[in-house]
Amino acid sequence: SRGLGDVYKRQDAEMRVLELLSRGIPRPQIAEELCLSPHTVHNHIRNASVRIGVHKESELIAYAHKHNLFKEE
Repeated sequence: SRGLGDVYKRQDAEMRVLELLSRGIPRPQIAEELCLSPHTVHNHIRNASVRIGVHKESELIAYAHKHNLFKEE
């Protein structure tokens, strides 16, 4: 069984992927930068979309910006 720490680690990874995606970084580069497989990046984006209740990547990015999920650099 998975512990609570595993849930937080997974959500942290999803947030890192979403942050890079919202900056306009392409999926292959996200995978490379985070040392993840492209499939894992896809899954993180899909899971975040389901959690938020959107269907398109553009909606996910818009949600992230609208709700200020990430600090401006």
